[in-house]
Amino acid sequence: MQGTIEVGAFDAKTHFSELLRKIEKGIRVTVTKNGRPIATLTKATDDTTRACDACRRIEARAKLIASRGKPVTLKEIGKWKTDGRA
Repeated sequence: MQGTIEVGAFDAKTHFSELLRKIEKGIRVTVTKNGRPIATLTKATDDTTRACDACRRIEARAKLIASRGKPVTLKEIGKWKTDGRA
């Protein structure tokens, strides 16, 4: 279950526990005030997962570089910088 819902600040405060359950299921919650978006609430593990994936890619490349026995080219570094970007 994924998607985004909008909730007014007063309702967000009143139904916070319910909103947390929805966020755990992957739903993003945009909190509004006077109809304007103020904050977005998302599942916290999303950022942690992305960071861990990046660390694994860096570690794999470090092992590759160490096993090659030759220098890394600027072209390779440039490609690595864009890998994994959305």
